Amino acid sequence: MMGKKRADRPSVQALKTQARLLSDEPLAFQNEKTRFFLSSIAAELATARKGYKLLMKAVTDRTHYSQEISILFDNFFLIDGAIEEILDNVRKRDLDGLPQLSTQQENELRIERLAKTFCETTDYRITRETLLQYVSAYQDASPLSLRELSLLPMFFRLTLIKETRRLIGEMLEMLEQYKEGERWYQIIAKATKRGGGAQSEVLATLARTYPIMPIPVGVGVMQRIGRPNKELRPVVKWFRLHFAKQGMHIDNIFEVDQERHGRVAERIGDIMESIRWFSQVR
Repeated sequence: MMGKKRADRPSVQALKTQARLLSDEPLAFQNEKTRFFLSSIAAELATARKGYKLLMKAVTDRTHYSQEISILFDNFFLIDGAIEEILDNVRKRDLDGLPQLSTQQENELRIERLAKTFCETTDYRITRETLLQYVSAYQDASPLSLRELSLLPMFFRLTLIKETRRLIGEMLEMLEQYKEGERWYQIIAKATKRGGGAQSEVLATLARTYPIMPIPVGVGVMQRIGRPNKELRPVVKWFRLHFAKQGMHIDNIFEVDQERHGRVAERIGDIMESIRWFSQVR
């Protein structure tokens, strides 16, 4: 995607090591937390759907209709299908008595942690070979119950949905920052027409608002400026100096912005491929 070389996948040995480290963690059994686990799952699924709807509303035109948004919109039916499957098939009785692993804040189901650790280790690229190696390595040290094994594909889907929900939040934030940059351009343009030091006042306010400026805000302003006329050259100079203080050349912000889009698009694509693969696993 985006002509970008994909990062090397972790070796089978690295996955086995990760699984064995996880198997060393002590187990807990707290049935009173089952209802919490169930409500937490339902909340995650509802948030993913809500985020998707918000993203659809946020893309009011094709100005910021980026590759990752296109991939998500074209394939969200896979996520929606996985959500329906989880809602239809996970019940409180299914989670009662399942082993849990302790975290710093609270316990979580062992199979949920297994799924999350695997996905984070493989950058959400799931294949039959790597998954079998990982689960087998864990089972050698700490066997899973038959009920856990039957529920494991469902918790992999849940993990993929959670990451999709997180990425949707990132997309919404980027869209808002682009639009914020466009709003600042309008303010700068009006101040420039007024003259009399108004432009300098706006730039001073901009500096106070963004001691560290998000790249999409800068992109939003600079895209609207385009090739600056004489009146807007001081604005371009100001942005050049502001980003230089952040260790970045103004000419590179568009490249960095596109690289970020490429990373998100790749992750979304991998998630959709993994969801599609799990939809065929029964």
